[in-house]
Amino acid sequence: MAEGSGSGDAGRNTGGAHADGKEADKRLAIELIAAYTSRDPGAVRAVVGRIEPTASPGVGSELKILASFLTLRAREAGVVWGPEDARTAVGSTIAGILEPEHEFAVVASMAAFADGDVEEATKLTNGDDTILLHMLAAYAAGLGGEVYRPAELLATLRIATGIVDEPPDADRE
Repeated sequence: MAEGSGSGDAGRNTGGAHADGKEADKRLAIELIAAYTSRDPGAVRAVVGRIEPTASPGVGSELKILASFLTLRAREAGVVWGPEDARTAVGSTIAGILEPEHEFAVVASMAAFADGDVEEATKLTNGDDTILLHMLAAYAAGLGGEVYRPAELLATLRIATGIVDEPPDADRE
């Protein structure tokens, strides 16, 4: 799946500087959303563990794109989704999946972000890029669940990103 850098980190995404890295970023973003959709703490840890620190911005960028896409799809479907809904969805999606200190940081950062205070949201991550990844993936999983069934959500995200080589039954529950 993701390419390693050849320095003992095979299977880890080392960045989106080229086309293969960008595709790896997309795949990891979708995998993280899938892990949250299935509420699987082990899968969340495994996906995050495969993201190199230098690749976090690329995966984060893909998660932002997917979150924006889902926001538009929800709006088109008539789903009313405000800041309180976002905070609640993220909080309930990550509950019991993350360590308490990470859960608190994600919820606090999401609250600031939902209130439009991006600077405060960034400050609340304490420089930990994974907080943003968790926040965006949990948001996408929560909002996506308002519009799609889990298998539909993940298939739609793959199609939207141009990743359609997964087996047709990969997301069946």
